[in-house]
Amino acid sequence: MLYFLYENGIKILLNPADNQLLLFQSTLCIYILKYDKLFMIVFSEVCIMSIILQMTKDFALDISNWTYEAPYSIYSFQNDDETISELLKGDYYAYINLQNELIGYFCFGKPAQIPTVQPEAYAEDALDIGLGIKPTLCGKGLGLKFLNAGIEFAENNFKPNKYRLTVASFNKRAIHLYGKAGFVIVRPVTHIKSYNEYLYYGKKKKIETVCKV
Repeated sequence: MLYFLYENGIKILLNPADNQLLLFQSTLCIYILKYDKLFMIVFSEVCIMSIILQMTKDFALDISNWTYEAPYSIYSFQNDDETISELLKGDYYAYINLQNELIGYFCFGKPAQIPTVQPEAYAEDALDIGLGIKPTLCGKGLGLKFLNAGIEFAENNFKPNKYRLTVASFNKRAIHLYGKAGFVIVRPVTHIKSYNEYLYYGKKKKIETVCKV
């Protein structure tokens, strides 16, 4: 059971079962410090909806089996040791509900970039964000809350000056989402292997994005 406490005007939750101390950092989320690891719980009004935590092997195995229908099949993972190793390098985070069910994932930094023909595509200082939601949950209206949770997590953990996202230019669903989140297209870039065009999105201080084709 969670108990609500107040100290110096800050709302705190204490879970006596495993001695977790939960501190509100914003209206969107709280943070848990346990075993020297930082977790984030995302709130919707007064209900705890989901948790962001470091990727685990079980969640990595689950994600490696995700298969998206065309034209989104380029986002499907390969179920092999290389994929599992990549997901467990430390840059990937699982987004789960309180039933420990995987909803999606985030990655931050280089894993969120694509190889481009333009050598200067990622020259500007910004934190790259990659994200993916479980295939069966796509198109369910979860995207904006999901994206905002990842941005909130990055803001509190990495404190970047800007954010950047890369998305395929055919992915109209994601492009619409990023627009709603305040992203704007900066310029197109080209994938060095597929030669598909990607759109580069940006938002000062809070978010900057790139789009793939």
